[in-house]
Amino acid sequence: MIKEEFKRVYDEYNPIFAPMINKMIHDNYKYFQISETIKWEFGYDEDLSIMGTCDRNTNIIRLNIFSVKKAYEDNNLMDVEYIIIHEARHIFQHIKIREYKSRIIGEVDTNLIEKWIYENENYIKALDQDGKENPNYFKQDSELDAYAFSYALMKYKYGPNKIKDLYIPEVYKTDREYNDIVNDFIAFFKDIDT
Repeated sequence: MIKEEFKRVYDEYNPIFAPMINKMIHDNYKYFQISETIKWEFGYDEDLSIMGTCDRNTNIIRLNIFSVKKAYEDNNLMDVEYIIIHEARHIFQHIKIREYKSRIIGEVDTNLIEKWIYENENYIKALDQDGKENPNYFKQDSELDAYAFSYALMKYKYGPNKIKDLYIPEVYKTDREYNDIVNDFIAFFKDIDT
């Protein structure tokens, strides 16, 4: 049943969504710090809270077409852009891990890359066994980095008033480290644009 619904929604909305998503990627690309083309596709999940994922082996972003459709209907495409930026940051992390394993040392702290490697090998999922939000998921450095990066870029582009409804995990709302990372990223984005 859900496959048929996916096909129906895909056929109807892909002509609308694909250009919008491609534009979101294009407009943010200079901030991603990667040279690879970002590949994406639609998938589906009945859980609308799962808007996007990034396959760590292929670096393909998969967007839940039902979540994108809901955001579109709610006139809330900022959520889609926010998730695309978040998942693109995971692509950056995967590239840095690959480079590190090839002994290419770049601008990212090697201790952080080693944490990302460990977390990729011992990944903690967003939901626990009971289907509830897993706070340990958000304590992973790779998620902290991706959430801070995506929030910072949205704040930099749109200002704090327009992004006040973006999802910020509870664990980050009072986390000084998270806020410091957000501010560091904003300074980095300003440097890119000067």
